Amino acid sequence: MTSQAIDRPHGVARESGDDEYLRSVESLFKSKTEWQKLVWNRVSRIRADLNAALPDGAQDPARETINELLMRAEGAADKQAKTRNLVANFRQWWYGSMSDFAWLSLHEAEALVARLESNGQSLVRARCLVEKASVLLLDKDSAVIAVKAELEGIEKAGRTEGANARKARLTEGANAPKAPCNESTHTPNGSAANSISHPREGESFAIPVSNLSRVVQDASDERYAQSRSFRNRIIRLCITAFVFLVLTMIPIAMGVVDLWPHDGPPSEIQVTIGVALFGTIGAFVTSVPSLARVQGTWNPYSLPLYQMFLKLLLGPIFAFVGILFLSSDLVPNIKSPVDFPKLLVWAVIFGAGQQAVTRFVDDRVAGLVSQDPSADPGAAAAASGRRSSS
Repeated sequence: MTSQAIDRPHGVARESGDDEYLRSVESLFKSKTEWQKLVWNRVSRIRADLNAALPDGAQDPARETINELLMRAEGAADKQAKTRNLVANFRQWWYGSMSDFAWLSLHEAEALVARLESNGQSLVRARCLVEKASVLLLDKDSAVIAVKAELEGIEKAGRTEGANARKARLTEGANAPKAPCNESTHTPNGSAANSISHPREGESFAIPVSNLSRVVQDASDERYAQSRSFRNRIIRLCITAFVFLVLTMIPIAMGVVDLWPHDGPPSEIQVTIGVALFGTIGAFVTSVPSLARVQGTWNPYSLPLYQMFLKLLLGPIFAFVGILFLSSDLVPNIKSPVDFPKLLVWAVIFGAGQQAVTRFVDDRVAGLVSQDPSADPGAAAAASGRRSSS
């Protein structure tokens, strides 16, 4: 294998030898995050599809546009990999500006490649896109309906042509002399399966497939944006909960708010730490079932992790408020505990009460992480909006 035979990513010198090239690839992979590696691999795949659509160096005005889009995607990934500024890296992690730019460029390049493909290639791509559109709740979209209608027409025509070909072969076989056993019995025009697997002659299938590619990729990008936005929302809630937890613990630790109106130990600081710790335990125990029920492997933003952080921060807050409620004697026949272990038991019980609030977060995270967007109310609403606008 020569160095020219390797499809090199952006940023790796072409004139280097194989050993040096492989070392450069290994170094480049170590410096890239997961989304940058995915962008790199997708660029290679789109270039392979482009070469298959325009073989033998065939020129087309769209080739230059596609190559420019691929270079933009590679440039965005490489620029982020080389950035050492913590603020810039945080902005990319929070807003996803570079990754969104790279993926939008790749998706537009894929749509343009789809316009250049032959009918046979478009048919394969169309079937994959229709399956993906069904997962993304796009069955009622006009682009999906148009491609489905084309596929049904192609398959119906293929079945008709195949039946006619079989009938013709039977007729010819009945009238023709019996062929020797060593002679081929294949028809010149090929089997019926071949007629089914390609669109009818003279009909361009590339344009509707290209439009469907844009629709599907836009829906997929929207799902990523919703997940990142919800992750950021959970993080804001975690920060807010942490601030309120600190503001709650300070007056209790200083004795301004007395959760232990009894003489002797424990001290105010010990009561504060104990209630916070056991409230966290109660929150953890009740969060395990909801986290264990999360299905699916689609989880690019680690939503269950931030979901857990939110629960663990709300647990101590619920514990402090609940024990303060007990100490106020507002509820008849329920008195504040007179020994510390019972106080900690109440802290566990009240800490577990955070599940009553965070179950709404659980439902949304379960819907976003699931590979079936119908489990997510937000995705279903977005899909309904797309249908009404189409």
